[in-house]
Amino acid sequence: MGDYTPKEIVNMLVVFGECFGNYREAARLYRNRYPNRRHPNNTVIRRLKIRAEQGQLTRQLAKRDYDDDVRVLAVLAAVHIDPHISTRQIARQTGIPQRTIVKILRKKKHHPYHITLTQALTPNDMRQRVLFCQCQQTDLRRYVHPRHIQGLFVRVSPRVHVTVISRQM
Repeated sequence: MGDYTPKEIVNMLVVFGECFGNYREAARLYRNRYPNRRHPNNTVIRRLKIRAEQGQLTRQLAKRDYDDDVRVLAVLAAVHIDPHISTRQIARQTGIPQRTIVKILRKKKHHPYHITLTQALTPNDMRQRVLFCQCQQTDLRRYVHPRHIQGLFVRVSPRVHVTVISRQM
């Protein structure tokens, strides 16, 4: 059953009253009277009537408060033991649905993601940087006419030189 606006719900109940309690007739009449709206079937109208009798015309969505739930302790313990564990693995280990685990982690300000380091400096990086700078210097000397550039070579360390180039217009 979709979330109907209060106006739509009232209209359905009015049509239901006009049909003297016949749910199928009310669904047919509503469809004919309001052709540009969503068309409920007889079950939807019956459930709306029950909700109206209980005084709840709008749907009450369940808001979970996980403060005194033992599942919270199990999920947080699993994350504490292994911070890189996935929600799928926790679900398999504990039997708690994965969606519930995600909701618990969000409620407790934990974010279910994995940190994957894709960049890190290695001892080989310095050598590669020096080679790159040397190749750039060679290419500059080879392909650019000297009168079009002003070059400034700055020595950073005994092995590394930085080239600053500005073009003359």
